[in-house]
Amino acid sequence: MQQYALANPETSEVKEYSANADPNVMTRPPWKWLPLEDTMLQPTATQKLLAPVVTVFADRVTRVWSVRDYTPSELDSLSDGRIDAVDVLMIKVAHNHENRIRALESKAPITMQQFRAALKAML
Repeated sequence: MQQYALANPETSEVKEYSANADPNVMTRPPWKWLPLEDTMLQPTATQKLLAPVVTVFADRVTRVWSVRDYTPSELDSLSDGRIDAVDVLMIKVAHNHENRIRALESKAPITMQQFRAALKAML
């Protein structure tokens, strides 16, 4: 579906984007509904989608998206968020089971902090 941008080619300003716009509708000059060309990269799990670079031409508007790799601290924070999203009861049950298995294997029990670090390493 074609998208349009309400843009002012003289100032390179974009007021709004719409998929329902009729480019033939009269607007207050110099504003025009121009076709929007959207170029978006799909980020991987280790990449962040950045704000687009918008360029207004006389006959169209381009919007180019880019990605960048997450920093190590951002990846760490995302991992914490994924673990925190798991139900607390499920984490406690899994931790309890891990320590019961470790007891059967004659290993020392691990703390919840150690268990969370092991979960994070699995992500």
